[in-house]
Amino acid sequence: MKKLFSTPVKAILTCLCAAALLAMLCVGGALAVSSAVEANSIGGDAAFACAIADAGIDTNAASVSESEFRFSKGRFVYDVGFNCGETEYRYEIDAKSGLVVNRSVNGRNGSPVDTDGMISLEDAKAIALEDAGVADVTFESAELDEDDGVHYYELDFFTMTNEYEYDIEAFTGEILSKEISTVNDDDVPADAESMIGIDEAKAIALADAGVTEATFEKAELDEDDDVYYYELKFYTAHYEYEYEINAFTGEILSREADVLPDDADEPAPSPDMIDVEEAKAIALADAGVTDATFEKAELDEDDDVLYYDIEFCTDTHEYEYEINAFTGEILDKKVDELASVTPAPDMIGVEAAKAIALADAGVTDATFEKAELDEDDDVLYYDIEFCTDTHEYEYEINAFTGEILDKEVDELEPDETQQPTNGQLIGVENAKQIAVAHAGLSIEQVTFSKAELDEEDDIRVYEIEFIHNGVEYEYTINACTGEIMDWEIDD
Repeated sequence: MKKLFSTPVKAILTCLCAAALLAMLCVGGALAVSSAVEANSIGGDAAFACAIADAGIDTNAASVSESEFRFSKGRFVYDVGFNCGETEYRYEIDAKSGLVVNRSVNGRNGSPVDTDGMISLEDAKAIALEDAGVADVTFESAELDEDDGVHYYELDFFTMTNEYEYDIEAFTGEILSKEISTVNDDDVPADAESMIGIDEAKAIALADAGVTEATFEKAELDEDDDVYYYELKFYTAHYEYEYEINAFTGEILSREADVLPDDADEPAPSPDMIDVEEAKAIALADAGVTDATFEKAELDEDDDVLYYDIEFCTDTHEYEYEINAFTGEILDKKVDELASVTPAPDMIGVEAAKAIALADAGVTDATFEKAELDEDDDVLYYDIEFCTDTHEYEYEINAFTGEILDKEVDELEPDETQQPTNGQLIGVENAKQIAVAHAGLSIEQVTFSKAELDEEDDIRVYEIEFIHNGVEYEYTINACTGEIMDWEIDD
């Protein structure tokens, strides 16, 4: 060791070698962590699909110029860049959830495109359809393009008799150009007017899949062996679906459902299954109850048997059911009596207690944070907590008489700088809708665990938390503007 530092030159060389070795070890460790995280991420292809769907352009019209997995601002993301026409897109896609973290759109000359001032792709489609005087069409392409600094939507679509090409100015909605031509009769079946239409085909596929909210990647008329059908491809938060629907009869010719990469351990649904609402109804009917609070209702699998795992409670009991996902058979059930209180048949019930509290508070629109039977000094009462946009309420209601034993009302501290000119907040229900829509779900698909008005750094916000298929979502929504200030997804 002493020989390594025997002269100044040797000492310097030794230190440089040690530093280089340490750097290599650090880089190697970082690469190993990154590789491990990427192995459990949605994947580059799925990230590209998320970006394409958000941009509202056809997959075949985009050319990928960059796709990189990296760590940015406390999270792993896919940095996706692609071109479409004269427009360049760059996206940061959350590597775990697939949500859009950041986006930018630029012309080929490098000038940024102010997308906030643009009309949407759907608005452009509506303008073209109204001008053409048609409603039932099939879009071949619909994408944002640029020419000489002018951004426009390039739309191509057709009916059974005509083909249409429109250029719609992306900011004003002005029709820059249009072209209409007659479809070659050889390409149109003789009884084309009898086709069900693309919208009805979508509805058939969604109903069969048992979903209400979905993002379509493809919806077009196709033909194979003289059979005309609609080819549909769409996805939800957890699954990707592909359907072929007979264009005349609406018959489902083929279907396929795949779990998205982030949910690889989750069982895939089947059109032959009963849905989760039917499973809940079977459990409630067997338990002989109608008023219950569900804590869990999700599809699960054990030994290749798919079942719904259902958990709910009443004022007096907790229930756990396993319902066969195909037959509706009750595979297992467990009923536990709540030990903390001794219920009685002449209690008023939790809904009556909630109504008493609301009537006393003089409010109708409220978010309940707690509504449960409790006991103190041998007195049974309902512990009720709820909030409005301006106040928080806590009530204790006698479980037998309905008497208000105790109440507390706290006014939420207003932030005058955040109040809109009309003095109104967006409301907790609107905040719920914003959060759920951002997650790609619907109100009916989620269970809310929190929805309340709060304040952060002198800004009034709604704290929204909900669960879907075992995944927990947390959102912070600006109470005045509806802007999503922060979100987090944990599974």
